[in-house]
Amino acid sequence: MSKRYLSTFVSLLVVLGLQMAYSTLSAQFLSREQLVRHERQILEPSTTQATGPRVSHEAALKHLPDAPWAVGSRVKIHSDGLHIFFNERAQESSNTEIRVSPVAMVWGGRLDEQKPGEEPKEPVVILAESAIFQFDQPVELSEIRTHLIRQIVLSGQVMIRGENDLRIVGRNFTFARASQHLFSEHPLQFRMQEHRGFARNIQLNLDMLDGGAHADNPRVQGIREVVIRDHLELHLQPENQPPALITCEDRFQYRLEEQQAMLMGDVFLHRTDEEGLVDELSCDLLTLQFAEELKEGALATADKTASQPANGVTESDSANDQPSMAGFDLKSNTLSLVSLRAEGERVDIRSEKSDLRALGQQIDYNLQQRVLKVRHKKAVQVRYQGADLITPSLEVRLDEQDQPIFARCAGPGQLRYLDKEAPQDAGNQALLAEAQWRDALVMEPDPSAGPEHQRVTLSGLARLSSPRHKAGLIAQTLQIWVDQSAAAKDKPSTLGGTASIPAGVRVKKAKAEGEVAVASPQLEGVYESLTLHFERDSTGLIKAAEAGQPQAGAPAEEPSGIQLASAEADTAKPRMEIDARDLTLRVVHDEEFKKLHLAHVESEGELKATGHLPDEQDAIVVCGRGAEIFNDGQDQQRFRLLGTQDRFAWVQNGQVRIDGIDLFVDRTANHARVHGGGMLQFPVDTNFEGLPLGESKLMQVSWREQMKFNGKQAHFLGRVRAKIGDSVIQCEELIVTLDQTISLQKPDKSVHPKLAQIECRDRVRLEMNHYEESKLIGVRYVDVASFVINQASGDMRAQGPGKMEFWQRRTGDSKLGLPEATMSQGPDSKGKPKSEKPPEGWDYTQLTFAGEMVGNIHKRLATLKDRVNILHGPVDHPLVSFERDDRPPNSVRIYCEQLELLVKNAAKSTGEDKQPWAFEVQAQNNAEIEGDQFFARADLVTYDHESKLVVMRALENRHATLWYYETPHSPRSRYDVKMARLSPNGNILELDRTRGASASQ
Repeated sequence: MSKRYLSTFVSLLVVLGLQMAYSTLSAQFLSREQLVRHERQILEPSTTQATGPRVSHEAALKHLPDAPWAVGSRVKIHSDGLHIFFNERAQESSNTEIRVSPVAMVWGGRLDEQKPGEEPKEPVVILAESAIFQFDQPVELSEIRTHLIRQIVLSGQVMIRGENDLRIVGRNFTFARASQHLFSEHPLQFRMQEHRGFARNIQLNLDMLDGGAHADNPRVQGIREVVIRDHLELHLQPENQPPALITCEDRFQYRLEEQQAMLMGDVFLHRTDEEGLVDELSCDLLTLQFAEELKEGALATADKTASQPANGVTESDSANDQPSMAGFDLKSNTLSLVSLRAEGERVDIRSEKSDLRALGQQIDYNLQQRVLKVRHKKAVQVRYQGADLITPSLEVRLDEQDQPIFARCAGPGQLRYLDKEAPQDAGNQALLAEAQWRDALVMEPDPSAGPEHQRVTLSGLARLSSPRHKAGLIAQTLQIWVDQSAAAKDKPSTLGGTASIPAGVRVKKAKAEGEVAVASPQLEGVYESLTLHFERDSTGLIKAAEAGQPQAGAPAEEPSGIQLASAEADTAKPRMEIDARDLTLRVVHDEEFKKLHLAHVESEGELKATGHLPDEQDAIVVCGRGAEIFNDGQDQQRFRLLGTQDRFAWVQNGQVRIDGIDLFVDRTANHARVHGGGMLQFPVDTNFEGLPLGESKLMQVSWREQMKFNGKQAHFLGRVRAKIGDSVIQCEELIVTLDQTISLQKPDKSVHPKLAQIECRDRVRLEMNHYEESKLIGVRYVDVASFVINQASGDMRAQGPGKMEFWQRRTGDSKLGLPEATMSQGPDSKGKPKSEKPPEGWDYTQLTFAGEMVGNIHKRLATLKDRVNILHGPVDHPLVSFERDDRPPNSVRIYCEQLELLVKNAAKSTGEDKQPWAFEVQAQNNAEIEGDQFFARADLVTYDHESKLVVMRALENRHATLWYYETPHSPRSRYDVKMARLSPNGNILELDRTRGASASQ
C-alpha cells in the first residue's frame, strides 16, 4: 500500500529535473549568433578611398562591417592596439581635448601581435556619433598615444561590441583610464544571439595592460566584466523552448574571463508556454556559469583561422571584398551554460504545468554532470502534484532524457502525499500517505536490472504511514524498487480514486530492515527484515476473493480466507498479524494498485502469524523458524513450517494445534503432515476406553518420526505418546480415528468429535490415573505388543506378551483384587472384632499373558489367553510392585491358560454410589490360586467382586484340589472336590462331592 505513494516521489524528482533543465536552456542567453544589424548607421560613409595605416584598414574591414565608412575614413590612427576612425575633428582646451565625429574604435584583441596557431581574441568595438578624447597633456593628432588618453566621452547614440558577440546600444558612454571602465548612466539595450535585454545603466570593466612595463603603451585586452546596477530585464529565447523573462533589481555582473554571470536583488524568472501555463523562479542571487563549446560545422572555420597569417587577414580580405558579417563568422565557438546557482532567504520555483513548487535557500545545477542540489539551513520544501517533500538537502542526477537516475535527501526528511480534491480544511483526511526518515533518502538505478528500474532507500528510523487508512510501517532502513519501463505505454492510474500517480510507474519490491513494525487493519507484525514483492493480479485472485468465490471452480463459500483487503476495506474483514525475524511477502494488486492480496509469505527466521476470520474470535496462528504460507483466497491456504528438535513449528486453528519440525498444512484439502517429531492436539468427548468425559478435553499426541492427519484420522510414527486428561498411551505407531471430521478450514464449534478407534502398534503402554476430588485413588499400566479398540463397536484386541499393573487405594472394597479376608486366614485374625476404620495403603494387581487379549468395552468383557498370571496384594505406595517369589503378606497369585474378565454394575446399598462398578474373574485351563494359607488348583476358578466369593470347579471327571495350612511350615490339609466355595472371611462355605482329604478343618 505505502509503496504506491513512494513511487510518486520518483515522479516529483522527474519533474524537478525537467524544471531545472528548462532553466538550463533558458539561461543560455550569452550564446553566440549573428547580431541584428543596427537599424541606423552612426554616420553615412564620406569616402570609400583606403587611406591611413594598412593595419587600421584591415581592422576596419574585419571588425567594422556595420560601419563601412570607417574603411575610407579621413583619419585612421593606430596606437598601442587602439584603432581610431573618424572624419571630422576639432581640438579644444589648448589641445588637451579633441572632439571627433563620427567615431569608430577597435581596441585590443592582439590584432597585430597574434601568433600562428593562437586563438584570436575579440577586441572591443565602439561606434558613436561623436567623442571627446581628453589627454593628460596637449597633443597633436599625429602624436596621439593611448597612455596619454585620460578619458573618452562618447556622445549621442553609442554601440559597443565585445567578446562573445556582445552588442550594447545606448547613449553617452564614458571611458576612464584611471578606473579602467566604460560606463553609461542612461537606459540602454543589448542583445546576444536571439536574446535581448534592457538596463538603466551599464559599466564595462576593461581588461587592460597598464602600469609597469605597459605604463607607456597601455592596451585593452577586452571586456573583463559587465556590471549593471538597478533594474535589468532579460528577454530570453532558448532553442526549442518558449521565451522567458528574467529581471533583477539590484545588480547584474558578468565576468567574461570566468564566464560567469550574477544577478542580484529580487531576481525573477517568468515563462509562459504555448498552453498559457506559467513557470516562475525567484531568488535573491542567481549565478550562471558558462563554458565555450564548438558548434557543429565550425571545425572548418577554425582550421581556416589557424592558417591565417600573423596579422589575422586572409587573402580574400581585401578592400574589394564585401564584409558580409565576417566579424561574426570568424569565431564559431558558443557559450553554453554549465551550472547555475540560485540563492536567497527564499528561493522559490513554481510550475503550473507540472503542478510543482519548491522552496529552498540554495539551488545548484551542474548541466555537464546533470546534478541538481537544493539546500536549506532548516528544510527544503517541495510540492508536486499533491506530494510534499521536506528535507534539509536534496541532490538529483538526471540522464540525457532529463529523467532522474539518482536522488539523495540528506538529513531528516518527510514526504507527504495529499489528496488534491479534499477540502483545504480536511486536516488529516487530506493526507493519503506520509514517509519520514532520520538520515537520508536515496534513489539510484538498480544494479541488478535495467536503467528504468530504480531503487529508493530510506535510512534511519524510516516511517511510512497512512492516517486515513490507519496503516503504518517503521524500520531502520526501507528500500523500494520501482519499474518505470511501462511509463510511456500505460494509462494514468489513480490512487484512492482521487489523486493521480505517474502512469507506468510500478512498485516491484520493497524491503525493510532493522526493528521493522507494521500495523494496519489488514496486516500487523514485528520483524528484523521484511521484503515485499508486488505482482499484478493476472489470475483474478482479488476478484474471486471479493465475490466470495474460490478459484478453480471450487464451490462457493462465505468469505473466510486470510487476505489483505483493499485499503478502504472494513476493519471487520480478515486480517493477518505477522511477527517474524526475516519475512518475505508476495502481494498481488489490481491494475490501479488500490486493492491488495497477500498471496505468499516466506520466512527464514522466527515467524508467528495470526489470521482472524469473520465472525470468529478464535484465530489461526502459525509459528516457526522457517515458514512458507500460500494464500489462494478464502479458505485456500497452505502452510509449510520448519522448526528444530528443541523448538517445534506449530499451527493452531481454534483448539486444533499441530507442532512439528517440518510441518505442512493444506486447509483446502483438509490435510496436514509432519516429517520428524511433532505434536497434535484436538478436542474429544470420550476417553481411550470410549467412556464420556462429561466435557470436552484435549487429546495431545506427540511423536518422533512422522504424522499424517486428514481431519478424521491421524497416523503417528516413532515413540508416540497420546494423552487425554490423566490417561496416556505410548507406542511406536498409533492410528486415531474420529467419528466426525475436524475442519482445518473453518472450525465448527458445534462439532464435538469422539474417538471412533485407536490402534496402537509396537511396545504399547497405557497409563491411566484415577482421581476423586483431586485425590489419586488408582493407577493402571498396560504393556502389550499391539492394541486396538473400536469405540464405536466396543471391540478391542491386544497382542501379547502383555503386562497390566493396577494400583488402587485400599478402602475395604478392593475394586481390582480378591477379598482381603481371603488373604488373611491366620490365627491372629480369629476372634477379633472387625475394625470400622478402612484399611490404609494400596492394593497392587499385576496381570501378565503371553497370547492375546480380546473383548468388548461395551459388554465390559475381556478374554486373556496363554500363560495368564495374576498377582494381587497390598503395597505402601503406588507404583511399588512385587513378583511371585517376593510376595508380601496378604497377597494372592492366580495362574491359568485363559482368563475372562467381566465388568458389571455394582449394587447400590445407599443413595451414594461408593463403588461404581464390580467385576467377575474366571480363570480356565490349569487354573491355580495361591494365598498366604491356601493353594488351589482347578479347571475353573471364578471370583465375584460384588459378593467377594471365590468358586473353584473341576470339569468332566477331574477334580479340584485345595491345600490349606495354618502357617507355611504347618501340616497341610488337602481337599479333592468337584467344587469349592470360599467365603469373604476365608472360611470354606461349601465342598461339593469331596473325593478325598488329607486332614480335616
